[in-house]
Amino acid sequence: MPNRSKQGELFHQIIASMHSAMQRCSRDHKDKQIYPYNSQEQLIENLYLWYDEIKTDLDRLKKHLPAYGFTMKDICGYMKNNAIKLVQPETDEVWRSKGTLAPSDFFINARYYEIPNTWYNRRQAILHLKDIPLRFSPKEIQEIVGTIVSALPSPGNNFPKKFREAANLSELYDLWGELIIYAETGEEARNEESSGTNILIASKGEIEKLYPLDLRTAGSSRQVLVNYASTSLISNRFVSDDYPEEWRHYLNTSESDTTIDIVLTCPQTSAEMDAIRFKMKPRHLKGDPRDIIRNNIVELRKRIRETETKVTLYLTDICLPCAYFLNEFHNEEHLSNIKVDLYLPNFSVYDDTIWERDAHLIPPGMGSDAEIRQSFVVENRGRQKEIYWIFKFNIEEIIRHSKRLDISSSLRDEEVEANLQAIIEEFRNTGKNFY
Repeated sequence: MPNRSKQGELFHQIIASMHSAMQRCSRDHKDKQIYPYNSQEQLIENLYLWYDEIKTDLDRLKKHLPAYGFTMKDICGYMKNNAIKLVQPETDEVWRSKGTLAPSDFFINARYYEIPNTWYNRRQAILHLKDIPLRFSPKEIQEIVGTIVSALPSPGNNFPKKFREAANLSELYDLWGELIIYAETGEEARNEESSGTNILIASKGEIEKLYPLDLRTAGSSRQVLVNYASTSLISNRFVSDDYPEEWRHYLNTSESDTTIDIVLTCPQTSAEMDAIRFKMKPRHLKGDPRDIIRNNIVELRKRIRETETKVTLYLTDICLPCAYFLNEFHNEEHLSNIKVDLYLPNFSVYDDTIWERDAHLIPPGMGSDAEIRQSFVVENRGRQKEIYWIFKFNIEEIIRHSKRLDISSSLRDEEVEANLQAIIEEFRNTGKNFY
């Protein structure tokens, strides 16, 4: 065994167990590239690229190494037993003065990186893993994380307890991210840094990166979507590129025992006109925006026929101030969560003189939905419970004041269209009576 430091030994144990577990799980997949690294050295070279300071230093090392006859495999072989260390910028002169070098000589006066084991950093580590991409199942992820935890020296850490208490895929991923940082720093996460202590508000695009769809929905009993058109989930004929690929297959892969309620803006109402003028502004738009909601209803019927997903569709004439995505876990209520997208008025306009892949385009410098909309996620636990229940009550009230449109696969298209027209007429009459 190499003469390792305490931190080097810890790093080696975590990397070795992670690599072997991911290799073992990948053998059962048709896609053998689900885990693309053949060695621990390759894993080390790529595992921490989400952390800017490490990425910068590794890029600098890659630039210098050829002059000394070394490769990144040589360097990562050293790191495998010593953890990743910061290489000081001024050491190139020292390297040259030594003449013949060994991999360890590249780390003269080096120090370990001090990566805070915060929720944000753990999430960045996991998002980087998912980008590799790693398409392991929840059961396989549990096996991988369990293998890493079992390899750690015990007692002296809280990871066995955290692993036993991990209640869902999101918590397993969070623990995996904590272990990646722990390998480099030896520092566990502190309880007060959990995601349940505050609410992060950011652009819609950023929140969807930090809170991926599968981490919010996996294992939920009921899902409720309240928004203008649900184009990102239902149809891709009108938009492109603003939405991650996972959204495009959402309805096709929803768990069979999950019920889904969807509330859309009713076509041919003042609410739809408000949405078209100020709210629905994807970067790319194909066709007439007045056709989006109606075509999404048609597409939703098609998805239901193909997948037998349990979907109930409602239409509303409310000018929605925000979109909701509720995930309820009936047996584990503390896991329930709501994603909220604020519908700030968007005054961007499509430039008919600019086309990209047969789509109208919002010009650079003018914001699309992913950039203008501000989003956040609230959970049914900790300090967020009160606001969670306020939003949940509002969601149920919106459903109660909406009209159900029967889109059963047993109905003919003409019957669905007749039912839709009846709802449109009812909303129009309600508006007339109000005034």
